[in-house]
Amino acid sequence: MDAPGETRPIGKPSTLVQHIPKTPRAILHEVRRSLESIYPRSEARAIAREVVEHTLGRPFHRILLDNSTEVPDAEREKLQAALSRLLAHEPVQYVVGATSFCDLSLHVTPAVLIPRPETELLTLALCRLYQGRAPRVADLGTGSGAIAITLAARLPYAQVEAFDISAEALAVAAENAARCGVRVDFSEMDILSPRSHWPKEAWHLIVSNPPYVPASREKELAPNVTRYEPRQALYVPDSDP
Repeated sequence: MDAPGETRPIGKPSTLVQHIPKTPRAILHEVRRSLESIYPRSEARAIAREVVEHTLGRPFHRILLDNSTEVPDAEREKLQAALSRLLAHEPVQYVVGATSFCDLSLHVTPAVLIPRPETELLTLALCRLYQGRAPRVADLGTGSGAIAITLAARLPYAQVEAFDISAEALAVAAENAARCGVRVDFSEMDILSPRSHWPKEAWHLIVSNPPYVPASREKELAPNVTRYEPRQALYVPDSDP
């Protein structure tokens, strides 16, 4: 990028975008090819599709068919920056700032754990179990709010409360609830502290996706997890799993 106050000669392409092709289909192929250096082919293909669709704001079929329209330098710069982050093993969900969970589009940042497919399956099972009922639900360690928001969206009579120790995570969760048009009551709380003040009313359902990886196993995890996802949402002490 240019330094503040520095002007770029008219007609000269940005150095940043010289390695990014100019047409959508060629861009997709180049991003995929680059990602295959660190990811299996199928995963590289999926990540390339997601980041190119997001950055260009075009559906996949249009990108595949378009090998003539030139992409503006500004969008190519965004793609180059995104590709650099991906090649540093940053998860694509953080790069594009979003993930899909139970057909909901959720905002995610490094302040929250990226929701896993296994969590999605369990959440949908709970939705089926409580369909048509009005449970009072507590989500402990809500993170992005994925579980709580899905339950609130699919169980319209439910009263959902969500707790987290991280104010940053709660800000993300509250934004997601607003975007999805559901009501969830969020509270900042250390659920393990004996000083925590819990509501006196009983819950019908308590859900949680707590930290579960022993700290000693950190080196076994992929760099896209260890370098970027929040430690307090992932690891537990070996002495107190």
